Amino acid sequence: MRLWRWVSVTLFAVMLPFPLRSQDLIQMFNEGLRLYHEGKGDEALALFRKVVEINPNDGEAWVYIGTILLSKKDFDGAISALEKGLAQSLPGHIAALGWVNLGVAFQLGRKDIAKAIEAYERAIAFKPDLPEAHYNLILAHLTQNNFAEAVKVGERAFSVMGKLLKPEQVQSTFNKALELLTRDYDKALELLRSMAQQQLPRPEFHWLMGQAYDGLKQFSRAALFYAQAAALAPQVARYHLAFGQALRQMKRLPEAAKVLERATSLDNRDAFALTLLGITYAELGRWQEAAITLRRAVEIDPQNFDARATLATVYERLGQINQAMQEYLVALGIREEPVTLNNLALLYMAQGESAEQSGRLKEADEAYQQAIQRLRRALQLNPNFALAQRNLAVALRKRARVLLQQGQAKLAEETFQEAEKVLQSYLAQTSDPSAKLELARLMSDRKRYDDALKLVREVITAQPKLEEAYILLGFIALQLMRLDDAEQAYMQALKLNPKSADAMVGLGAVAFYRNRLDEAEAWFTRALEVNPNNPYAKQNLELVKRAKERGK
Repeated sequence: MRLWRWVSVTLFAVMLPFPLRSQDLIQMFNEGLRLYHEGKGDEALALFRKVVEINPNDGEAWVYIGTILLSKKDFDGAISALEKGLAQSLPGHIAALGWVNLGVAFQLGRKDIAKAIEAYERAIAFKPDLPEAHYNLILAHLTQNNFAEAVKVGERAFSVMGKLLKPEQVQSTFNKALELLTRDYDKALELLRSMAQQQLPRPEFHWLMGQAYDGLKQFSRAALFYAQAAALAPQVARYHLAFGQALRQMKRLPEAAKVLERATSLDNRDAFALTLLGITYAELGRWQEAAITLRRAVEIDPQNFDARATLATVYERLGQINQAMQEYLVALGIREEPVTLNNLALLYMAQGESAEQSGRLKEADEAYQQAIQRLRRALQLNPNFALAQRNLAVALRKRARVLLQQGQAKLAEETFQEAEKVLQSYLAQTSDPSAKLELARLMSDRKRYDDALKLVREVITAQPKLEEAYILLGFIALQLMRLDDAEQAYMQALKLNPKSADAMVGLGAVAFYRNRLDEAEAWFTRALEVNPNNPYAKQNLELVKRAKERGK
């Protein structure tokens, strides 16, 4: 969160000259200062107002009045008082502080960034090394997304209040720190701290520069400045968080994980930081750590959509499908996102396939309907979501096949037709070979084998090394009992991928139809060695064993 800095003039009060004040006014003014020092703002304000009633040209009293009103968030009153004070002749440091506070009042009270920027520039003209003026000026440009100007005024702040080291020296040190980071983050921070102290030992300025470069999408520069902020203030979680985010943008995921771990150890209630760390773990394939971290994030913030959706994908990778579906459903209750709807639909489709393979056709039909419902909704939200369009066609085809097995021929045909329409619409926009193959599967399910073969051959001509195409070619040849063609197609698939369980199952089927039961058994067994969960290999192996028993 960005915080505006207004300046209390308390620390400078003892140095104020009073040549134009009578003894009574001096006494009244000093009493106001005493009360102001003691935090009695209302009483101090009353005395300063008495001073300006007697002497309306007392600029310093007006500056105090404006500063007190600013602290009360009476922005219009503060602006009026500060403008009156700044219209008078003032010592340079008091004028600078007055201009800073006037800028804050314009920024927060009237949302007038242009006048705020002008005020901060005036403050810097009076006192070039005033940190609050530089800080607020950079921040003002950031709020306008004027990132290039923010960098420019930030570099000026460094040159006035510190110094910028040579770029090659800075980059060399940063590279060394990155090399150390995953092994010893504290040692990396020591190296960065030494460099940062030479430039400007104020972490908040490094943080602002990081935000400016972030806005320019110069993420390595952003990371450099965020790293120095974290090095100068290692107990501030948000600096580590910003550094970790920038490292993610640089695709330095192991380093990002290390830095985000530090951020979450410093603030273990920051749901955003935990979510980012969990996502990083997931991208690194550290699934168990991702699950633990994301569960913490949703415990802190149950409405955290990103944590819920990512946790669902993590559960998928861990094989915890029921938990994955539950998290997707909760995430969608927070916010409907097309990608999340698509992901949930895929799980319903997997449920449908499992039920279909086990002969639980009613259960399969219900699962496919759930998938279709989610995919339709995804396309309502984003009609151009190509993946959802393709998956909708798949779900429709699979449901049509189940309906056919249930004897609902009319509804099956209508569903097949809708699936074909969706695919044809999709193919009109893209030359996606997988979509052509899906259309070929649909044709095959409808026993339009010639149309299916034509599509598969088109795909193979365009992409002769696509394993999936040869698997489908072999399947269609099997349906037509063209065993030589089927064998040739499956062997080509196996040549492309020696661990293709689907090709092995196909070759086993060819051997079975030729009554070569030992050969068929060997292929199905080999397929299960590659993929122990292949349902067709399991079913066919049992079929072969029963056939061999009958033949004894």
